[in-house]
Amino acid sequence: MISGVAKAKTLKMTILFFGILLMGGVAYGQINRQGSAVFEPGSEANGFRDIKWGTDISTLKNMTLVMSIDNDVKKYQRKNNALQIEGVIE
Repeated sequence: MISGVAKAKTLKMTILFFGILLMGGVAYGQINRQGSAVFEPGSEANGFRDIKWGTDISTLKNMTLVMSIDNDVKKYQRKNNALQIEGVIE
């Protein structure tokens, strides 16, 4: 005969197992749903904030070098640029 402590431990392990299984299923469903968006050719952005992809930074006006790491990574900031998305300001 199984003792009360063993039954409680078995019940806890079963609940834990099904809880993990449920969370994994929900996470997979979220990932699968997000990845199922239909791609439309030509719908990708041509640039960002009026700067086309591939533009040489030296041709842009009002840009200031803010940070440089080993000449491989450089961060520029546009002077007087209001950084906001849908009315939310940085």
